[in-house]
Amino acid sequence: MVSLETQVRKALIDQRADELVRYASENPEYKAMSIELVEIMMDSMIGSMASALGDVDEEEMAEMRQEYRKEVLPQVQAQFDNPEQLRQTMYEQARNQYMSVRQLKAKLKPHLADLRKDEEIGEDVVADYEKAYEGLFEFVRTNDRMVRRLAKVAETEGVDKATQKETRYAITREIFSTPEEYRAFAQRGREVAKNFYQQAQSALMTDGEMGQALGGMFGAMGKVMEKAQEMAQKIRGKYLEKTIKEIYG
Repeated sequence: MVSLETQVRKALIDQRADELVRYASENPEYKAMSIELVEIMMDSMIGSMASALGDVDEEEMAEMRQEYRKEVLPQVQAQFDNPEQLRQTMYEQARNQYMSVRQLKAKLKPHLADLRKDEEIGEDVVADYEKAYEGLFEFVRTNDRMVRRLAKVAETEGVDKATQKETRYAITREIFSTPEEYRAFAQRGREVAKNFYQQAQSALMTDGEMGQALGGMFGAMGKVMEKAQEMAQKIRGKYLEKTIKEIYG
C-alpha cells in the first residue's frame, strides 16, 4: 500500500508541475531564457572537454558548438512547442524540488560507488565530493518536514484536503513564522545549489582523468547556475514576492 507521505508528495509534484507549465506558457521570456541557458551550458561543456583533451583548437571547438546546437536546440524548442513534452520537463523539475532525503541518498549511492571503482580517484576525494551534498541534504530536510506535516493532515482529512493551497500555506506559516524567514529559505536554495557545484568541482578536479572530466562538468553546471540566477532574478523575484503575499497576506 502506498504511504500517505508518498501520496502527498506525488500530489505536490503534480501541482508544482502544473504551476511551472502555466508559468512557462504565460511568460515568453522563460522560453528565451531557457534556450540561452542551454547555449551557455553547451559552450561551458565544450570548453571543459577541450581543456581535458588538450589538443583542440578554436576551429574544432567552433565546429563542436555548431553540431551541438543543431542537435540540442531543436529539442529544447520542441519542449515548449509540444504540451506533453513541456509537462514532462516541468514534472522532472517538480520531482527534483520535492525529492526526499532518502531519494537523494539513493540517487547518490551508485554514483559514489562508480567513483570508488576508479583507481585514479582517491578515497579522500570521494569523501570531499560526498561532503558537497551536505548543504543539499539540509535544504531537502525542510521539504521532508513539510510533507510529513501534510501527511498528518491527510490521516484525518484526506490527501486532497492536505494538498489544497490553503493547507499548504498554513503549514508553511508553521514552519516559517514570518515572510522574512520564508524569503531567506527560498533565496538560500539558490545559494545551496551554487555552493554544491563549486564544492563538487573543487573536490573532483584534484584527482584522476575521470575526476577531471566530472569536475569540468560540475564547473560548467556551476557557471550555468550563476547565469541562470542572474537572468532569472527579476522573474523569480516577482514570483517569490507574489507567493509570499499569498501565504502571509
